[in-house]
Amino acid sequence: SKYSSNNLSDLPTAFFCFIALYLTLLDEYIGDTCRSARGRSRMMSPVLYLLFLLLTLLAEKAEGGDESGRAKLPVFFMHGINDGAGSGGSLEHCIKEAFPGTEWMALNIAEGNESYQNVMDQVRTMKDRIQKKAAEDPENFKNGYNLVCHSQGAVICRALVSTWSEHQVQTFVSLAGPQMGVEGYGQGVLKSLPGWALSLGTEVFYTPPMQRQASFANYWKDVNMYSRYQMFSSALAVINNEAPAHRCEGGFLKCHGTPGVSCAFDYETVSCQLKVDQQRPEKLWNLNPEMKTNFQKLRHAVFLGSKDDGAIIPWQSTVWGYWSRAVTESGEAVAEATAEAGEVSSIARRRLEETSVGQSHHAPWSMRPWNETDVAVSGLVPLKAMDSEGKLHIRSVDGVGHTDWLHGKGCEVMKEWWGDLLS
Repeated sequence: SKYSSNNLSDLPTAFFCFIALYLTLLDEYIGDTCRSARGRSRMMSPVLYLLFLLLTLLAEKAEGGDESGRAKLPVFFMHGINDGAGSGGSLEHCIKEAFPGTEWMALNIAEGNESYQNVMDQVRTMKDRIQKKAAEDPENFKNGYNLVCHSQGAVICRALVSTWSEHQVQTFVSLAGPQMGVEGYGQGVLKSLPGWALSLGTEVFYTPPMQRQASFANYWKDVNMYSRYQMFSSALAVINNEAPAHRCEGGFLKCHGTPGVSCAFDYETVSCQLKVDQQRPEKLWNLNPEMKTNFQKLRHAVFLGSKDDGAIIPWQSTVWGYWSRAVTESGEAVAEATAEAGEVSSIARRRLEETSVGQSHHAPWSMRPWNETDVAVSGLVPLKAMDSEGKLHIRSVDGVGHTDWLHGKGCEVMKEWWGDLLS
């Protein structure tokens, strides 16, 4: 969908201007009549002058529309990996210039190397910061606030929305955020990642130490190791409702889980892990319904991405596409994969080999758009429900690089959405 900032709030402006013009002409008519009758000049009557002044002020207020009439909401900005609050400076200037009165608060948390902290730790810090700001100015935040988040920051923001039942986020905008995970990175991002991370295999990403220490491991999604992803992903699998409601605990001598959860010690990862039927991973789906409820509270959820991203692999993740099994509406997997899927998979495999990080794909996985993934079809995230309610806005824009969303063309795209969605 494409939204325009033009709306019915322009009608009061026209109305007030019409009345003011009418009074002006009326006064001129009265003045002309009096001058003809008395043969002398006459100034505007004090009463009409005051009415004219009052209506002019009202017209100016109405003309502010989004700025004042509809109480523009505060905006929090969250940066991406290995970046900081200042990365949104150009976007802030662009939006404020186009929409005066926008209050923009860039969160200076987990900047630079600290951005590699566990995603959920960053979520807690972000939540504390927002609560503190709201407590300092309750009047300004009484109607809620909006989130604009870039790259990894968009995953953090969605985790905040999904896990916080009392959030007051009205509109969430994800700029090139890997909402379905990553299986690799473009060279620009690889250069910014810690050197030690690049020498590790995907298997190591799904271990408790890596999940605790490396943010990118929290949303790494290798479909060849889907059961490990379900078990160990401490952020994405949880908020995408692909993880079990409870995890296994313990070690070699004592590996156990909560009642109804079958656990066993896994020697390959040297950890206590769920016993998962590789053919039926959906048995662990949809066990965290509060994640869906919290997310669906949003008034608008906007996801912007580009095939020219150049950083997120696969780029489709930024618009909720990913390698997915074919599933029916009931959530049951379809075993066969198409020849086309195998061809696409081989392309992705070559791409991943260039990055030295990631694994190849196997049937029955194939690249699918947002509305055909298991996450959407099985309702793990209420994307289809929100789409039918007019809350979901997914858009792919050609020619926008990963960081370009914070400058130039990205700014122009954001302007198209801002007026109606963020006020």
